[in-house]
Amino acid sequence: MSDYTLPITSGAVNFTLDVNGLTLSFTDAELKNLVASGLASSGGFLTQYTGTLTADASNTFNLGTAANLSQACTQDQAGAAINCSDTVSISPGLRVPEPASMALLGSALLGFGLFRRRRARNAA
Repeated sequence: MSDYTLPITSGAVNFTLDVNGLTLSFTDAELKNLVASGLASSGGFLTQYTGTLTADASNTFNLGTAANLSQACTQDQAGAAINCSDTVSISPGLRVPEPASMALLGSALLGFGLFRRRRARNAA
């Protein structure tokens, strides 16, 4: 994973993030919390980014699935190191069977129905 400079604003943003074969494109940000640090106080911010999944190397998710990135950063005092943690969340997309699979299943069910009907007719 590479280093990224993320915008700390609310509103429209445009950036792409690649994580383990997933490409996420974020288009909106919301500044959730901002606490300024003074000489004797700590500070930090929490930002929520929303976007979509635009590439999936493992084919686990559907493209266009909603994605969220939460970034929380804190600083113990002015001039101290800034510590950040990022969390990316995506929901597994629903998989839709291919048309050929559905046709095969449909023909099998139709065959079973005809077999049962024929068997019931012969039993009568």
